[in-house]
Order: sequence, then C-alpha cells, then structure tokens
Amino acid sequence: MNVKKRNTTAVLLAVAAALVCTANAAASEKPDKKIFVPREEWGEVVKKVPDGVFMPYDEYQRLKRLADRAESGALGTAERAPRASIESAGYSGRIEGDVLALAGALRILSFTKDICIVPLDLGGAAVRSALLDGKPAQLAAEGGRIHLIMAGEGMHDLAIEITCPLNKTPAGSEAKCLLPRAAGSAVTVLLPGNQEAKTSPDLSVSAYDREKSVTTVTTALGSSRTYSLAFRGKALDARLSPLVFLHRNLDFSVVNGIGMAKWDLKFAVAREEIGQIDLNVPRDWTLSEFQAPNVLTWGIENGVLQVRF
Repeated sequence: MNVKKRNTTAVLLAVAAALVCTANAAASEKPDKKIFVPREEWGEVVKKVPDGVFMPYDEYQRLKRLADRAESGALGTAERAPRASIESAGYSGRIEGDVLALAGALRILSFTKDICIVPLDLGGAAVRSALLDGKPAQLAAEGGRIHLIMAGEGMHDLAIEITCPLNKTPAGSEAKCLLPRAAGSAVTVLLPGNQEAKTSPDLSVSAYDREKSVTTVTTALGSSRTYSLAFRGKALDARLSPLVFLHRNLDFSVVNGIGMAKWDLKFAVAREEIGQIDLNVPRDWTLSEFQAPNVLTWGIENGVLQVRF
C-alpha cells in the first residue's frame, strides 16, 4: 500500500511539473496581440473616429515622445526646428449665397523624408476639400486646430477649398477668417456688381468691370494670417447710364449793339457719378466769364465747353 501510494504521488508530481513547464513555455512563446478587422466592417470602424489619421506605429511613438519632451521643455534646438514650411499661398474667392468660398493653392517645402505635421491653423473657416500633389490630403483636427500630415522631402502642392460665413447687416456684408501663415500670400475675390470694399490688411486694389458687372478685390496678406473683407453695393447703380437733370435760366440783354446772355445752369446727376460735362456754345458767341463751384478745370474745344469736376 505504501509503495503504491508513493508511486502514485510521484506520478502526480511529475504530471504537475510537466504542466507547469508546458505552461511557462507557452507563455514565453505567446505572440503579440493583433486585431483583425474584416474588410466589410472597415467602414463602420472608420466612422467612429472620423478625425483619425493612419500612420506607422513607430512614427506614432516617435511623435508622442517628441510631444512629451516639448511639453516638458526638454527639446533641443534641432528638434524644435520646423520640418516643413509654407512658401507661398494664393487664394481666389467668390460669393456663394451666405458664404465666401476660397480656393487656395499652397506651395509647401518639406525638409525631411519622414512624416511631418504642417499646422494649417485655419480659423472661422470650414474645409470643403484638400488635395496634396493631386491626391486626397490627410488632415487631422486637434483642439480646434487643423494639421496636414505629409511625407517626402522637397516641394509639395496643396489645393484646398474653404468657406467663410458672411455676416450680413444693413450696412453691407463681412467675412473674417484665419488663413495658414506663409512667407507670402494674396487673396483675390470677385464680387457681383459694383461694390465698395474694405479689407484687412488694408493693402488691396479694387477694379470694377462694367461689361461683366464684377468688382475684383485683390489683397496682399504678406505673412499675415488674418483676412477680412467688408463690402457693400454703391448707392448709385453703375450698370445704368447716368441721368442729368438740368434747369436753365437765361437772362438776355443788348448793350451797344452787342447781345449779352447770362446762363444760370443747375443740374443733378442720378445713377452714376460723372467727372465731366460738355456744353455746346452757339456759333459766333464768345465765352467771356465762367463761374462754378467744385470745378477742377474748364475750357472750350471745337465750340464745346468742357467742365471737369
């Protein structure tokens, strides 16, 4: 009995030891955990994180380490240096209902072959679309800021479409937004009709095309990020020809056989401002005196009195 019992105990111990060794070996050979998502379910996964950005895990770890060091103030000068810069930016805009739509063409210079993050820092604007070198650009939103994720050393082209809301008041319309900072930027906006426009920065040129009934406003931003445009239609409709209302009072007399005529002319202009009026002088008459307020120049040419205001 005792011998048999000892043998049984020894067998049980051996089995237990074997199980422990097998379990330890299995634990040491356990593979890393991986999550596999079926392709047909991938769309639902992406919807849950619409602002997510795909990147290699090693790059994520590197960026996180840099972010942690930047937060603690431990980054060196070389690490703080920008890895990309926006060299130039040009925007063309138009009014679409209650928004100002801007189409931007940005030239971005990358100093590294690795993935880098370019802050766009748009403010007061929504992104419609973005193409980097002709392909959909990867954008990330964090804390209300928008970043561009890109890779590849050298020059890149970013085509971006954004919209800014129009604030309409009885005095006119106004749009404000923050644009990406670049070494040099310019914004050109087409406004319908004859408009009086003011911009910030106050470095703009306006031109009205009467045939197309369009006002073009071009603003140089330089390195500024802030852009605002306020405009209103001119009180006089420039699409119509000016109307001149004239009241004439004639005082005629004969002195020593010479006829003397004095004209008192009063006129008003509607629809459009004018800078000059022409008055025909009767033949064989000589203009001896002319008086009028707010006159720049006047003179007679081929029997026509030309008055410039």
